[in-house]
Amino acid sequence: MLVLLGVIAAFVVFRDLNRTTPESPVREVKYEQTLAYARDQADFDVLAPESLPEGWRATSVSFVPDPTRWSLGVLTDQDRYVGLEQSRRSAESMVETYVDPEAERGRQVEVAGETWRLWTDQ
Repeated sequence: MLVLLGVIAAFVVFRDLNRTTPESPVREVKYEQTLAYARDQADFDVLAPESLPEGWRATSVSFVPDPTRWSLGVLTDQDRYVGLEQSRRSAESMVETYVDPEAERGRQVEVAGETWRLWTDQ
């Protein structure tokens, strides 16, 4: 029994010493070029941050010209997702599509004089 415990302990120590932490599967994207194109092509003011806070990273970006739709996905420094979706569709329709049919309306936030509506889901 002691020999078996010694072999198991040696295996655990060996495995721990030779373990490498895998790279994050999340890839960062540059959104500035797509943002410039979207602002040139869209029939509404395309909104996006000029820069992201320290530790935040853009993970997805897309612009579809017809019907016009702008999307920017970001992970915060705490790995929480923040999505910015813009379209001519109603806010309720956008929330149902991009958040959740049963999303909860959060508090309103004012950014640079503009009022934003927050929606959350699990």
